[in-house]
Amino acid sequence: MCRQGPVALPRADTRVVGKTGRMLARLLGGWAVRSYPFGMSQTTPAEPGEPTRYGYIDAVRGWAILGVIAVHTSYHSAPLPEPVWQVVSRGNYGVQLFFVASAVTLLFSYEARRNRDARPVRAFFVRRFFRIAPLLYLGIPFYLWWYGCGPRPMAPDGVGWVDVVATVCFANGWRPEQINAVVPGVWSVAAEVSFYLLAPVLFSLARTPRQAATLFAAAWALAVAVRHGGVAAALFPAATPFTVNALGIFWFPNQLPVFLLGVLTYHLIRTPREAGVGYLCLAAAVVASDAVPLAYTGPVFYGALAALFVLGLSTGPYPLLDNRVTRSIGVVSFAGYVSHFAVIDVVRDALGSSASYPAAYYGPGRAGAWFPEPLVSIAGLDPVAQYAVMLAAVVAGTVAVSAVLHAAVERPGIGAGRWLLKRLRWQ
Repeated sequence: MCRQGPVALPRADTRVVGKTGRMLARLLGGWAVRSYPFGMSQTTPAEPGEPTRYGYIDAVRGWAILGVIAVHTSYHSAPLPEPVWQVVSRGNYGVQLFFVASAVTLLFSYEARRNRDARPVRAFFVRRFFRIAPLLYLGIPFYLWWYGCGPRPMAPDGVGWVDVVATVCFANGWRPEQINAVVPGVWSVAAEVSFYLLAPVLFSLARTPRQAATLFAAAWALAVAVRHGGVAAALFPAATPFTVNALGIFWFPNQLPVFLLGVLTYHLIRTPREAGVGYLCLAAAVVASDAVPLAYTGPVFYGALAALFVLGLSTGPYPLLDNRVTRSIGVVSFAGYVSHFAVIDVVRDALGSSASYPAAYYGPGRAGAWFPEPLVSIAGLDPVAQYAVMLAAVVAGTVAVSAVLHAAVERPGIGAGRWLLKRLRWQ
């Protein structure tokens, strides 16, 4: 057994969400209620033998996927007024919110199992593989069919079997023509898996808030050096400027500091009395990344804000942000991340959006053949109204598709991982 299991967080809330939350849950067909039937506490009952599930982390993931959907939907809508676009575009950094939440969750889980599993590191990798791979491996053939294999900005020579194999092996995040070519948004999966590979070592090096802050500072310095030293361009001189720039932004060296902010956040939650250095580090990250023009600081700036958001929700209750709806969306957020690109294509063509840029970016997708004429045209609406209609339809469609994928693919995949661990006696 563990020396010390997951620590209960302060101010745990046992109150049920108000009328608005229950109404939205009913609109989701009761699925949200089934996902969180025990009321809105900071921790929720886990499956037998599993670590405590921290419900507010699911809410964080829910907001993260909503931000990503919001910005990606805007690319398929009429151009928004600048003030609105400045808000919507920040949804790009929902991925950094995912990364921070992932690091926090992994540390809680890893620490809970470290002294219980017979082979904790091996078991960690098996669990991570079966959490990510089944859905990604479904997404690869789907998007090859959906968008085809022709040339596109992220794959100037088209998509070939080498690109597919690299994506299957999670190695696509290290080459400019592969990092985001086969499955839209797959760069973040590559970064996540790269973090998994280093996680046991990083966790052992960051056992206190001070150690985590030091490791974050070192990783940020490395990211700045790599980004502004032109390392990506030097490694791949034949690549297009577009793909090299994308690699420099998306690849793991530039995202590692964000994961380490998640490690720091975990320690701030676990040891609030020792959190002074951690909060100072987060404040310095926000100020420095906003003030120093030298660094490409978007990931760190929004990663630090994401860390503060997670810390805030951990001290809830905050029913407006952390409720059954946001938690339930968070439970299926990975399925939503993989599927929402196709859902956006369907909504765009079904509603006759006036946007054309996204079709040139990845390809028109199969939805255009399904809707030679829009079911209901929104092209004549005010840009903000057009966007609002599209966003509502995309969120609803993504939640519906994701609930099915979660039940049919993700949960069986996680179950297969548990079965394998028992067979190998690593758990």
